[in-house]
Amino acid sequence: MKKLASILLAVWVLGMLCAGCSADRETFREDSGSVSSADTAADAEKMTGTSVDDEVSESPADVSSKTPEVSLSEEELAARTVKYIFSQPLVNSSTTLPIDWISQYPELPTGCESIALTSALNYWGCQLGVTDIADQYLICGNSFVTSFAGDPHEWDGAGTYPPGLILTTRNYTEQNPEHAQLEPVDLTGTSFHNLLKLIERGCPVIVWGTLRMEHPKIDEEIFEEYNGIRYPWYENEHCMLIIGYDLKQGTVTVNDSIYGQLDRDLELFAEIYEEIGSFSMVVYNRSKPLTLLNDPAQQTSQSQSSTTSQPSQTSKPQSSRSQSPAG
Repeated sequence: MKKLASILLAVWVLGMLCAGCSADRETFREDSGSVSSADTAADAEKMTGTSVDDEVSESPADVSSKTPEVSLSEEELAARTVKYIFSQPLVNSSTTLPIDWISQYPELPTGCESIALTSALNYWGCQLGVTDIADQYLICGNSFVTSFAGDPHEWDGAGTYPPGLILTTRNYTEQNPEHAQLEPVDLTGTSFHNLLKLIERGCPVIVWGTLRMEHPKIDEEIFEEYNGIRYPWYENEHCMLIIGYDLKQGTVTVNDSIYGQLDRDLELFAEIYEEIGSFSMVVYNRSKPLTLLNDPAQQTSQSQSSTTSQPSQTSKPQSSRSQSPAG
């Protein structure tokens, strides 16, 4: 068990960097009270003036057409686009995104946040190795909210929250302008139900949960306040990537960098998520519209069209070769 004193000593004296989570995550601070963090431009509340979970009834395009004098920044546009999805109904009973599982071991024993972000970025076409985020782009510092505290390469690493990964994502896209279309959005405060609406539109969600699906072991004396939000420290902190759900089975599919690609009990997962404080974020791809991956209405229309249409008398049967995809 590493206590706060040892971690602070490591951070200030040895210059340790970064943080994460492991199967034996320990409390890394023993001081009490609130710690104020430096401002970042990444928080969604700061970008929009409202909490992320507030639904937006008008799309960004509607706002621009009605009030052309209003110019939204890329950050504001991304946050508003995501919030608009929350006003839409959850259509599909199940969805799973094709995202490969990445293990944090052995390179990053406490690097779950780095791996979750790596998986999300690679889903959008980035080609990151297991340790690239932790080695080159991770924002590090003394705060466990706006930066990594500790070192994800070590077993005594600590952790970070959405603001820290938001800054890390921006650090990556700034250094890799070919991926400038990727915009991180802080979803802190978003209901778990609304997170599923992003999944069914092809957007995986980074979420904060716990090791082994245990209830969080929160130390009420160790916390930071940032942008009006209280961030508690809990020793079994764990960060994962949600890639699917099945309402009929009552499961949520997660890429857990310690335990694998798993189907977890949806109700319990949501309960733990909300008990911690509903911390989550998403990497929104501005070049990909958030449309339904499987639209039942469109499939029904296509099925009816196929059933009612009759082939022409002069049409020739198509060979299986001509119907095969190229390549």
